[in-house]
Amino acid sequence: MITRELRTGDLTVISALSGVSRNVLETVLKNALTTIVVEDNGVKGFVIVRRLAGINELTHWHLRPEHSLILKSIIRRAGEPLAVIEKEGDEERIGMLEDYGFKKICKKEGIFPDSKAVILRLG
Repeated sequence: MITRELRTGDLTVISALSGVSRNVLETVLKNALTTIVVEDNGVKGFVIVRRLAGINELTHWHLRPEHSLILKSIIRRAGEPLAVIEKEGDEERIGMLEDYGFKKICKKEGIFPDSKAVILRLG
């Protein structure tokens, strides 16, 4: 797994992968606490951690939910509570953290074990 800070040149690629316009991405990045590009077995991902109404919101595109190690490392950096937004299509789904099997990981690592964090999944 490769994790690195976002570079300006990544915006075009991210825009194409996510279907989110460059202008929107640039606006989001202005409010970002942390921005990371992740590559795992050839799957590239884009992760933003930003503060929104007192919540650290983790937003990523083009990552699969089974990439729990990626999310685990991001969660460690982000703090709590978390809302996660995934964009992988047109479908919308809302689930609790434990629906994705991350609660066990978080509890084991001592990361907000009693959290009611919600994952907002678009995909």
